[in-house]
Amino acid sequence: MTIHIRGQKQVITNLNREIKKLKLRSNAGIFKAGLYLLAESKKQTPVVSGFLRNSGYIASDYKTKGASVYVGYHAIYAAKTHENPRTGKTEGKSPSGQKYPPNSWSAVGKWKFLEDPLKENAARLLSIIKSVARIK
Repeated sequence: MTIHIRGQKQVITNLNREIKKLKLRSNAGIFKAGLYLLAESKKQTPVVSGFLRNSGYIASDYKTKGASVYVGYHAIYAAKTHENPRTGKTEGKSPSGQKYPPNSWSAVGKWKFLEDPLKENAARLLSIIKSVARIK
């Protein structure tokens, strides 16, 4: 008795094609999640002139083993502002009580304006990726 299996090559070809499509959708989902994170982060970004908030960016790096999306801020003072617990809470005064010059301090926004939205929206970001990358 001999058993012959036919169509194996076609099945493998079809599977490989679908894997490529899934990879593309995963990359698109990761990018979409990055856009969402940037939008949420901008809501918490301190504003004096608007430069910091407007310096937000998203960049992608698609490698053979997967995708990476980078979300950040180009302003040279972004990291310092992000890590300053007084950000958005100074009410225009230094720790010693001296008034800051007009238009030199933010009455809105907060420190950790990128880190907090990432933590707060982790489940939502995964849901975005999952919804775009789903197997069809």
